[in-house]
Amino acid sequence: MIIDNNRKSISLRLRKLMAMLFTGALIIIVYFTDILQSPGSWFTKHHLAGFFLLLYVLYYLFDYMLEHNYIYYSDMGDKIVVRYYSLRPLESSQNSIEIPKSEFHDFRITRSFLNLKERIVLFQNTRRGIAKYPPISITALNKAEKEKLMSSLGKLKGASS
Repeated sequence: MIIDNNRKSISLRLRKLMAMLFTGALIIIVYFTDILQSPGSWFTKHHLAGFFLLLYVLYYLFDYMLEHNYIYYSDMGDKIVVRYYSLRPLESSQNSIEIPKSEFHDFRITRSFLNLKERIVLFQNTRRGIAKYPPISITALNKAEKEKLMSSLGKLKGASS
């Protein structure tokens, strides 16, 4: 089985770009139109522009905290292959995990940040004991992809026991 969330990762990047463009357009409209021209009002164009900018920053921070990843998963052949990279800006490291199916031990799902951020941790049998891989954020996977991933890993866990 192969899981590849390339479409979702493109969609997430486009959503961030559209949010930035929309916020910029709103700020330009506020400054170059006659919105809020009443002289006695304490609420100025600067307040409205700052409000839109604050909303964008909060949205961006929320999205940053979710730690979306592009994920490619394959259990074809004799290895489990997981390739992933962060969709956060300025984080460009591409990571890959390859575990022979005979050495796969277990996996664990963890949740954090208001139960919205999900991570998977893979474990491998080695000569020294059980090795734990760094957590991989699976927040960008949809529900069906997460179920397929857990089903595949569950079958492999049962087969290696």
